[in-house]
Amino acid sequence: MIYYTSDLHFGHANCINFDHRPFKDTVEMEEVLINNWNQTVTNNDSVYILGDFSFRLKKDPGEVLTKLHGHKHLILGNHDYAIKSSELALSCFESVDKMAYINDGEKLILMCHFPIASWNKQHYGAYHFYGHIHAHRGEVYEFMKQTGQAFNVGCMINHYKPCTADEVIANNLAFQINMEHDTNYR
Repeated sequence: MIYYTSDLHFGHANCINFDHRPFKDTVEMEEVLINNWNQTVTNNDSVYILGDFSFRLKKDPGEVLTKLHGHKHLILGNHDYAIKSSELALSCFESVDKMAYINDGEKLILMCHFPIASWNKQHYGAYHFYGHIHAHRGEVYEFMKQTGQAFNVGCMINHYKPCTADEVIANNLAFQINMEHDTNYR
């Protein structure tokens, strides 16, 4: 099975507030994220982390990565400099890229931490999975939802766990419906 996630922000206390995350502190957030991950992912599965695994983490991000099941792949985000400078963290990944295409069943998916307005094979049905914008609804969110093929894999939209492509799509559609009635993220 192939799973996707982004913007976990291990160690980042401020994201608990600005994302309205249901955690009292970074310790609880770390415990829940690791538990959710390992209840979902087996050691035979692949997980693509589309950036911002950690930020201001007070320990080597490799210490968290070694606790997580699966074959891990990193698509670099703007807060992944701690991973790039850690031999332990880098050793946990089977690949590290700025952007990548994969075939997931019948789906061709472009993965990038940042939302992209236009991508190769978009007109032939290719999907774009991204992170970076968290659960905030602004101009970028409004633009990306109009494509019909671009989906946010941010953990806060996807129940704080890695999700399959079909789950990511379903969670994004549910998020869009819920966002029509919720002004917290505008």
